[in-house]
Amino acid sequence: METYKFKITTQKQLPINLSIESIRKYPVNQHRLIETITRYVIYKYTPTPNLNKDEYLKILMKTIVKQYENETTTSSIELIN
Repeated sequence: METYKFKITTQKQLPINLSIESIRKYPVNQHRLIETITRYVIYKYTPTPNLNKDEYLKILMKTIVKQYENETTTSSIELIN
């Protein structure tokens, strides 16, 4: 059995509810509050003899990152073997 370990980082922009007084007192052009969550996942599998591991890894990473993304969240994935 073989193992891949991945680090998945998701980011989501959160609303900032500043009062009108604060906005007037401290004007800014842009501001963002971003929540970042890091997860570690382990994928175990038994390959067949003719498996192209490089191609399989690419497809696997794309599939995993899609599971963590939606309209408000972006994700990135990194192999950490």
